[in-house]
Amino acid sequence: MRLFVFPLPVVRLFVFVGILAACVPATAGTQMKASLVSAPLTCSAGACQVTGSACTTNADCGDVISSKSKGQIAGTGIGKFTVKGVVGAGGTPVTTDGIAGTDDDYVIGILALPADGDVRFSSLKLDLSNGAGSVTGDLSSLFTAAGGPFAPIVVLTTPLPAPATCPGANSPAEIAARLDNNNCANGEQIGYGGISTDETDSAKYKISLTAPDQTCEAGECNAGSCVANSDSCTTNSDCNRCSFSATICATNADCGFAISPTSKIQVASSGKTKVSIKGMLASDGTPITTDGTVGTSDDYLVFIVADLFGAGQSATSLKLELKDGKGKISADLSEWFSPAFESGLLFVFVVTPPPAPSTCPGTNSAADIAARAEDAGCDDGYAVGIGGIQLDE
Repeated sequence: MRLFVFPLPVVRLFVFVGILAACVPATAGTQMKASLVSAPLTCSAGACQVTGSACTTNADCGDVISSKSKGQIAGTGIGKFTVKGVVGAGGTPVTTDGIAGTDDDYVIGILALPADGDVRFSSLKLDLSNGAGSVTGDLSSLFTAAGGPFAPIVVLTTPLPAPATCPGANSPAEIAARLDNNNCANGEQIGYGGISTDETDSAKYKISLTAPDQTCEAGECNAGSCVANSDSCTTNSDCNRCSFSATICATNADCGFAISPTSKIQVASSGKTKVSIKGMLASDGTPITTDGTVGTSDDYLVFIVADLFGAGQSATSLKLELKDGKGKISADLSEWFSPAFESGLLFVFVVTPPPAPSTCPGTNSAADIAARAEDAGCDDGYAVGIGGIQLDE
């Protein structure tokens, strides 16, 4: 698949394979809004992780935060998080000392995944009263370190085993000083920004869609194959590829796909999904128009990947029609949700039509979307846009 995949640093907090965001020009208006849902807990030696409740299997361990918890990160650099229903030992609602920067703080970790694979990490300290708390922090230092837009991952952890190694409260200077401090990632993960597929939840995930600012990078041909990707070649120039999408190119102008950052996707726990694309331009700067019929060979794809928090990944795709660079999708993912997963982190890509469209059949019916799950015929297009956030100018 021509979606770049990067392994994350292995720390206790993040043990899954992360997927990217990309370097795009600074533009106003991007944001991520997500419910914070309970992380899967494990049953070990007859006791549930975090609560200590008696259990036989992991299924016996319930949620330790409410799905009414939520987080938002805006292009201003400000992150806002509200957490509810946090329980600890014995299922008792948690109350901390109310002072950010002390040993009993819970931690909200924010991971930034840029296209170059140089993953960056920031953190906020959270106090709780009867299981509820909120925090606002300036994450501009994380945006700056990422060097451009990124796919954000948000995880809530219990207090750290060695809190002195993750000092400070939530002033901009203290947040900046903790940048890339993996000691702040050593608590037990109890919640994350994503989607729960339990229809009784009100969980939602919403993120801006935007396009990378790409360059045409020189490739190398060796013995008839491109070194980077094994494509056939005669000369080195046959292996030139755009830096993000991997589209064949001769000059930077060939890599100039664009999507307005006012584009967005929203996914609800019920499976109801809405996509709005604006300002989508081909590499020559012209607005893209397709034939207007979903399920035909010129359909672009909105590719959705769910990372199952350490238990693998699942993916499916929506078909996108465009007129003068604009397009909308209303779809139902519920048949993909079940039985594919119960909860997960979502990553979104806008992808060119696959080279063999007949191998990626169907429309945007719930059944067709579920049928395209893990369909290798749908993953041969080029990623020209991503779900990500970037610092406003």
